[in-house]
Amino acid sequence: LIDGVEVSSPERGEYDFGGLLAADIERIEVLRGPQSALYGSNALGGVISITTKRAREPGVRWSGEGELGTDGTAAARIALRGLDERGSFSLSLARRESEGFDVSGTPGGEADGDRNLTFNGRGELFATDWLTLGATMRVVDRHSDMDGSLFAAPTKAGLVYDDASAHDRTEAFGSLYAIADAGRLRSELRAAYLHADDATTLNGADTTDATATRLQLSAQTTVGLDAANLAAADHSLTARLEYERESFVNNDPALVFD
Repeated sequence: LIDGVEVSSPERGEYDFGGLLAADIERIEVLRGPQSALYGSNALGGVISITTKRAREPGVRWSGEGELGTDGTAAARIALRGLDERGSFSLSLARRESEGFDVSGTPGGEADGDRNLTFNGRGELFATDWLTLGATMRVVDRHSDMDGSLFAAPTKAGLVYDDASAHDRTEAFGSLYAIADAGRLRSELRAAYLHADDATTLNGADTTDATATRLQLSAQTTVGLDAANLAAADHSLTARLEYERESFVNNDPALVFD
């Protein structure tokens, strides 16, 4: 989850952490054990919840930073955040680019670089003392050079060889939510949507081209059983109702998916 939105790939059920820039992350929480079942059958092994940075002090502030590294690596980030009694907002733009190296180790082989541009935004409106309305949005545009693998050869299984393969993925996801927090009761309504375009190429020619989407609607309520305030309760009861719809489209029927 990133800011409450499930970001595992709808077509594979996995998430590529290689495309996650850490520049705007505030904290990462890992939920293990039976409590993770609250997030559905795909979460029985656990849940990784990532929260991006938000404004923590009143007023409007901006920040920026840059980095340089080996293999022609460069990164930059700029952020703008604001907070007052009516609400808060946070906007950030980060870019990382690396020329990389030849993963196959072939003498004179092509370097396998990576480029990532990530925009993140979130905002909250403090409608009342107990009601918060909010929205999140994140867009990731990533290009990665790759090498080939001879998985089909019995004597060379997994052998990596140098070629001009590349992977392009664009993800856009976000959510609208409402949180009511009053005494021993806390309720949350959330609508989230993810759209991902995924393509691979070899020598500039498409080898795969697909689009996947996920729509989620959820309602969750938690009540404290032994205290007037949920934060002070030692025992609580949580109920959750969720609707999810996923789609996967092969944009070019002439391309064969392995």
